[in-house]
Amino acid sequence: MPAIVYQTNKQTGVTYAYESVSHWDKDKRQSRARRKCIGRVDPETNEIIPTRKKAEPRDTEQPRRGPVPITRTSRSFYGATYLFDQIGEDTGVMEDLKTCFPESYRQILSLAYYLILEDRNPLSRFPRWASIHRHPYGEVISSQRSSELLGSITEGARQRFFKLQGKRRVEREYLAYDSTSISSYSKSLRQVRYGHNKDHDPLEQINLALLFGQQSRLPFYYRKLAGNIPDVKTLRKLLANMNTLGYERIKVVLDRGFFSATNVNDMYHHHMKFLIAAKLSLKIVQTHLDVVREKMRNWTYYHQDYQLYAFTLPITWDYAQDRPYRGDTLRADRRMYLHLYYSPDRALEDEKAFNARLVNLQGELESGERHPDHEKQYAKYFEMKSTPVHGIKVMAKEDAIMEAKRNYGYFAMMSNEIKDPVEALSIYRNKDLVEKAFENLKDRLNLRRLAVSSEQSLDGKLFVQFIALIYLSYITRKMQENNLFKDYTMQEVLDDLDMIECFEVPGQKLQVGEATKHQMELFAKLGATPPASLQ
Repeated sequence: MPAIVYQTNKQTGVTYAYESVSHWDKDKRQSRARRKCIGRVDPETNEIIPTRKKAEPRDTEQPRRGPVPITRTSRSFYGATYLFDQIGEDTGVMEDLKTCFPESYRQILSLAYYLILEDRNPLSRFPRWASIHRHPYGEVISSQRSSELLGSITEGARQRFFKLQGKRRVEREYLAYDSTSISSYSKSLRQVRYGHNKDHDPLEQINLALLFGQQSRLPFYYRKLAGNIPDVKTLRKLLANMNTLGYERIKVVLDRGFFSATNVNDMYHHHMKFLIAAKLSLKIVQTHLDVVREKMRNWTYYHQDYQLYAFTLPITWDYAQDRPYRGDTLRADRRMYLHLYYSPDRALEDEKAFNARLVNLQGELESGERHPDHEKQYAKYFEMKSTPVHGIKVMAKEDAIMEAKRNYGYFAMMSNEIKDPVEALSIYRNKDLVEKAFENLKDRLNLRRLAVSSEQSLDGKLFVQFIALIYLSYITRKMQENNLFKDYTMQEVLDDLDMIECFEVPGQKLQVGEATKHQMELFAKLGATPPASLQ
């Protein structure tokens, strides 16, 4: 009886099953094995999925492999979608989608192209767009078919895509990690909860966490969370997911909302390199800052590029790891670098804002129009005195006010790898890429409100929007590198390229219409080789 042998492709991460039959090799005088691939292993169910099936009647809704054949005479807009094809090849998105979604990758790409070009428009408008554009699928996808497509995008296939994309760059750069909230009216989505909404919307929400490459400036992983989960509690699950995807050497950049002793210990435990912002109120920060507060403001530590003072201290982190299997806690010292900064401009802004707040608080006390939410601040910064002549007088607590201003302009970060404070600041400030990505998701890709009613449709829609986000991020990077944002918006650039037409005739080679010198320059600056007929 043949045995089943499993082998994982190191490049794609896909595990295949082989039927192995032993036989005697007379020439080599030893036992050998004949192997036959019988399928790939589904990572979720561990079931063997046959790689070859008997021929079946082709579903007219299913795409054919290879280039979309020309079946009718038509004239379509092509310039922008051609650019997207080039980006898909450069980033590996097209290849990875084809590997993970062999039957539907063209539809996924077509929907993503539509979301990019027709910003803020619902998917129900796709048929109109598809009828006048050349796109990967080449056909109109009805509203019902698009719902079926979104529901067919499985968790296992998505995870394989993340793994393939991550292998292209994850170990070569720091990854910025952050989350945002997305409001919803739906009562049928399980993870919709009331939480701390960053957009201040009075609606229930889900949270979306995103990992973004600092050098590539491209996203490669996301996951949705219940709306009531705070940032600080999401990191441990991220670490577990990274291990599941096979990433052993990742580097992350985190804002101070993720800071906790538990999270720092977990990152040390998983041998992860990190850069994380820290609150000045932390004892470990305040203790070291007090020692170097004056020294770090010497001219030696001033950096004109950032117009601030930067100083680094090597410190020791008290590492703790609970070991339930032994019933104890492992404690040890771990090396860490504390980066301290002082910005005169930031100090001035902080003091001006604080003074304005004090003026308002004093005015409320003197007028007798006290606000219940301000009682703690009244008590902290003011005292009330009553005299027979002058009545009630509001007196400032100067010591408390001076103590509050003491740390204005200072901020801190910690890292277990980066020694240079300017390098750390540069990497951290690139983290705003994630914020801009969230803006693109919510505004341009129409994700400010969830307009789905089922978990399957939500998961599928998020994935298609994530694919679109990769393309948008790539275009953003190229426009920044070539200073295009100085003269154009992204929409203006895409609209300009979108005017280039193509002409399709069955049995003939695709013909591309004329392009201006400016359009050819845009192709070059966006990293795309113009269509062959235009060169």
